[in-house]
Amino acid sequence: MPVLIKRLPSQKTPDQDFTYIDVGSINKEWGIISEPSVLSTTEAPSRARKAVKEGMVIYSTVRPYLLNIAVVNQNFSPEPIASTAFAILRPLGGMEASYIYRYLRSPCFVQYVEGCQTGIAYPAISDKQFFSGLIAVPPEAEQHRIVTKVDELMALCDQIEQQTEASLSAHTTVVKNLLATPV
Repeated sequence: MPVLIKRLPSQKTPDQDFTYIDVGSINKEWGIISEPSVLSTTEAPSRARKAVKEGMVIYSTVRPYLLNIAVVNQNFSPEPIASTAFAILRPLGGMEASYIYRYLRSPCFVQYVEGCQTGIAYPAISDKQFFSGLIAVPPEAEQHRIVTKVDELMALCDQIEQQTEASLSAHTTVVKNLLATPV
């Protein structure tokens, strides 16, 4: 059943040291926040305005084709505040953050975003357009099954990629040795 993504009114101006999450803080491969900065209020960029908490999902609305999406996977200290370049989603009851993360990376949602984004050099999707998107939300048990299966398939893809790289490296070594062998 499709569910409308709900916008969170969580703007905040930092009033003490805070953990700043910007687009560069995202580990796209793992969908986590891996390199946030701790800043003082005097160092706070004007874009540091979106309060986030553990369990939320953040989606970069600037250059969305880069898929800078992450689950806030820990309780940061000091308090985390994200850039206004993110749309912030709080999973409702019966919704799993890791499922939402994967859905936002799915071809159907990517296609929706590509149809809405504007700009050529610095493409972006507005919060209004983003929050007009639909997320298909199956029952919670099915969400868990989907997440487990996607993780399993991604691990298999990683394994195949490593094997391919090892084969390519071995092939390159054999060719170099053959070319270096005097005839």
